[in-house]
Parts: sequence; structure tokens; C-alpha cells
Amino acid sequence: MKILIIYYSKGGNTKQLAQAVLEGVDAIQGAEGVLKKTSDVTQEDFLEARGVIAGSPVYFGTMAAQLKAAHPHLPRPDRIMRQAGSRRRSLEPGQ
Repeated sequence: MKILIIYYSKGGNTKQLAQAVLEGVDAIQGAEGVLKKTSDVTQEDFLEARGVIAGSPVYFGTMAAQLKAAHPHLPRPDRIMRQAGSRRRSLEPGQ
């Protein structure tokens, strides 16, 4: 199962996190992580992936423009959280 990990990193911190995520994905039996910078990702990468993990600094409450530009249909994190919150009463551990 191929997992695409895309990131934009200005100062290097998000790159380090993305590399740690890659190690975690690769540690799962049957999973293969593919690490790409937003400037290197292609439509084919998205089509081949079974899942996508995206990382970016947060600017004014939203992801960096470079991550948004990586794929026109990439959902905004705030919309994901709202959708997840509507399905569950709490996202707190143990509840």
C-alpha cells in the first residue's frame, strides 16, 4: 500500500517531521511511504497513492500556498477537523 507524504518546508522543521512520518509509514508491514516536496509532486503520485499525508507550516490559520498549489482538490485542514467533529462528540483521547 503506497502512502504519499507531501510537504512544504521553509526552514526545515516540516521536512524533519515529514521524514519522521516516512519512517513510521515504512515501519508498517505492507506500507510503502513516498516522500515528495510540494514542488516535486505530480498528479500521477496522487493517483498511485492509497493515502496522502500532507505537512506544511500554518500561516494565518491555513496551510502554506505551496501545499495548496500541490493539488487543487487537497482539502483544507480546518474543514477536515469540522467534518471529524461533526461525526464525533469529542476528539479527546479516551472518549
